[in-house]
Amino acid sequence: MICLNVVELIGKRPFGRYMDKYGNRSGEYFRNTYLYPHLLYGNRVHVDLDGYNQYGRSFIMGAFTDLIL
Repeated sequence: MICLNVVELIGKRPFGRYMDKYGNRSGEYFRNTYLYPHLLYGNRVHVDLDGYNQYGRSFIMGAFTDLIL
């Protein structure tokens, strides 16, 4: 199983939904760069949200929307 710690990969204040507006701290960036490639190869993934307690809806939506088809 792959463990992805959002704070270690994105930074201490991840925010925003879209890459074009919020860059490499956005949920879309996390999804496309870290999460989706592992899922594409069939890996089991554990997303660790520890280290920051104020994730906004926009980041969560950007990170996990479009994974379920």
